[in-house]
Amino acid sequence: MATEWLALNLPDELSVDAQYKAKLDSNADLEFRVDLVVRERASHRPLCILDTKYKLGESVNEADIQQVVAYAVELGVDQAFLVYPSAMVRQVRAKVGDVKVESIAFDVASDFAFSGKALLSALSFNRASGVPR
Repeated sequence: MATEWLALNLPDELSVDAQYKAKLDSNADLEFRVDLVVRERASHRPLCILDTKYKLGESVNEADIQQVVAYAVELGVDQAFLVYPSAMVRQVRAKVGDVKVESIAFDVASDFAFSGKALLSALSFNRASGVPR
């Protein structure tokens, strides 16, 4: 749901890849499947990752943070977002090494246009650079 809304409503200079597969440099056939990668459209450079969590009533936990930090490191970005389906999720901000992690809501119980605008606001894209805060 958030994926489709973002794809249609991101600033023109940005694009989003859904279910991006990042092959790991490994002696085994391993890959990360990243829910959403926001990219600069012109250079295709990744700017941030978003991982959607469909857990109602649960708060951010260490495993969720570990997961998105690993994704961010693999893709070479310093911003990762955990997207929850309810506005009731507790706002969490954490920094692990160079990676900033933040929980945000895409409230599926609200109007999608309203939830989507709140999501974009939480991402706080700088129109000049396209980079999240």
